[in-house]
Amino acid sequence: MSTKVRILLADDHAEFRRAIRLFLKKHKNIEVVGEASDGDETIKQAHSLHPDVILMDINMPRCNGFDAAKNIKRSLPGTQVIFLTMYADDRYRKLANEVYADGFINKADLNMNIFQSLSNKMTSRYIM
Repeated sequence: MSTKVRILLADDHAEFRRAIRLFLKKHKNIEVVGEASDGDETIKQAHSLHPDVILMDINMPRCNGFDAAKNIKRSLPGTQVIFLTMYADDRYRKLANEVYADGFINKADLNMNIFQSLSNKMTSRYIM
């Protein structure tokens, strides 16, 4: 019996969150437990929901994704943070590594296979 991977979606665009939620809903081993539209809200949701994974944008209001990830990884080190972003530049990947992000996926690559991308980024305790 597998455990569902509990995901928090964090992006300032409601339509993108809705599209990702609908896409993830098709997978029986994934549960979207919450959504956040800015970095501060992401931090609050992470602390209250304790998701397994946060799919987070970098460019968000009130607190950017890097600062939110840094806060979350410091207080909830078991929570995986995977950036979903339009920034493909290597300097953003470097910054993601500096805040101990667990993954970096370019939004332009989402039409490939997000489940493969996610399973490559998540630890083996999650059965996808």
